[in-house]
Amino acid sequence: MILHFVRIGIILCSFLTFGMSREWMLGIGRWSVLDVQPCANDAEMPWTLRVRRHELNRTHDAYDADVNTLADFDDSVGIRINTCMMMDGGCKHFQTLNYGCARILIYFAARDNVRRSLEAVGLDPPDFPIPQGEYHVENFVLDLSHLNNRSLYGSFSSEVIFWKDGQDVACLKVALSFEPLGDGSPPE
Repeated sequence: MILHFVRIGIILCSFLTFGMSREWMLGIGRWSVLDVQPCANDAEMPWTLRVRRHELNRTHDAYDADVNTLADFDDSVGIRINTCMMMDGGCKHFQTLNYGCARILIYFAARDNVRRSLEAVGLDPPDFPIPQGEYHVENFVLDLSHLNNRSLYGSFSSEVIFWKDGQDVACLKVALSFEPLGDGSPPE
């Protein structure tokens, strides 16, 4: 689910910011998740969001997650995604996306995967609002080949921050890359 937020942000800002210039190559490729870890200020966050990634193969990752929300995850929860792109020996700020209602972005970017993850924690119906509480998911499989295959090539690092009532409540850092498929020609 988090990967979908980051992917959508990178795609949107790549088209809006850089267009189709030669410096910033857009094209067909494949996403890879490189790392998922807590943010540096994780201990200060009131909600718990722990995600562990297990690479299954080139096209599939599995995730374990522990989540503890101290309030309902409803339309009052927003999301901010701070993304930097690896270049010139460092991570340069690339884009910040801020949505006042995280649910809207979640549904736009990852509706089916979110529904599957909510089913995995036993929510019936698997939909928002998500009641306050503790949730655990094991071996949630994400098929990376189903992600959008057009984006800006490169390696990215994003902090995905959830906020409620003006306060940051949970944060996760995701590193990922988008690389060309073979010779860059479209898949058949």
